[in-house]
Amino acid sequence: MDIPQSKWARGSRLLRLAAGVAAKEVGARLPGKALEAAQKLNLRIEQTRLLVETLSQMKGAAMKAGQLLGLEGNDLLPPEVVEILSRLQSDGDPLPTADIERLLMEAWGQDKFKQLKSLSQEPLASASIGQVHTGLWQGKKIAVKVQFPGVAQTIDSDVALLKSLLEKFLVITRKKTELGDLFEEIRQTLHQETDYLAEARFMLQYRDNFQQLGGYLVPAPIMDLCTLGVLAMDYQPGQKIKDWVKHASVTEKQLLGERMMNLFLHEYLACGLVQTDPNWGNFLVAPTGELVVLDFGACKTYSKEFRTTYRQVLSHSMHRRKAELIAVSQGFGLLDPREETEAQEAYLHMMDVIIAPFRHVGEFNFATETYSQNSKDATLAFARALKFSPPPRELIFLHRKLGGVFQTLKRMETKLDLRMVWERMMQE
Repeated sequence: MDIPQSKWARGSRLLRLAAGVAAKEVGARLPGKALEAAQKLNLRIEQTRLLVETLSQMKGAAMKAGQLLGLEGNDLLPPEVVEILSRLQSDGDPLPTADIERLLMEAWGQDKFKQLKSLSQEPLASASIGQVHTGLWQGKKIAVKVQFPGVAQTIDSDVALLKSLLEKFLVITRKKTELGDLFEEIRQTLHQETDYLAEARFMLQYRDNFQQLGGYLVPAPIMDLCTLGVLAMDYQPGQKIKDWVKHASVTEKQLLGERMMNLFLHEYLACGLVQTDPNWGNFLVAPTGELVVLDFGACKTYSKEFRTTYRQVLSHSMHRRKAELIAVSQGFGLLDPREETEAQEAYLHMMDVIIAPFRHVGEFNFATETYSQNSKDATLAFARALKFSPPPRELIFLHRKLGGVFQTLKRMETKLDLRMVWERMMQE
């Protein structure tokens, strides 16, 4: 895999990308050539394709930021552009094992590296920032996540490039959204995700939070082997959910769906520490049935005050207290006070749709209900009506996790009495 690793190499690749994007812009805006709306959109689509091709080759921060925009860009970007960005997959071609061995020796030193035995030739997983191998340490099987070189050093420049490109997209959607907070949140999250020592500490805290809650397994980090670019932990065996679900019974899928919902409720409401990446690759089903939780690089903490205000938003939505919902949402940063009546009405409708399952009498069947499509339609209608409101910075990753939980419940064909869930949410 040809990942540009030096600052010069990555910088050159980014400059070529920027030049390619600019060339398409200039070529489309020759003197006397007025672009129609459809032509402008096609131009952005071509620029996005160029972006995706380059980021897929580069990996690292630029690719991960593009993935986040593919997930969160529905509120900002034309759907054609979001669809292209969504092709930035987490999995990809791995680094050769020889490169991984070299990186481990640099991080640990020769004496410590020699104590690692049976390093796997093939990685368990390979993503945009690093890849995971297994090995033996003091006779015990462990998992080792190794970060791709140069990733942390290029975050700021990669994110700045994506912000610049996205601002061009906003021109054709005629939005006046301020993107600073959104990209600052992405930038800070990527810096956090490349700090494997911070991830090890989150893993310890998360493990402690779930120690007394049955049905979950969290690996323990091996702190003596953890560095900024290497994360070592005990190995937790298990099946990927996408493989497990193929042969799981209805009862087993129902139990897993319930565990995913309870996981979110406990981590957010009770603990205020959320593993915000809902990718199925971050979860395994243990041989004994427990849900194994992995990857704590994107953990977010939420204060008690924040959670209390968010409950107010949900409560006003549930009881259709429109004036109170608008007021609290504006103060909470969910809705810019400058938005016109059309946007406010679209927001109220969106919240009414989102909260609908919790009003449902009896068990809510995630497999058959049209909730996902209705929510998507209402969210897109709200996004189109907006002129000033950016995606709420502090809620981006929380909603990403909750949306992932609901998708899992749908795939698991889960049925839940959400009124009981609602009561728990209001009482925590």
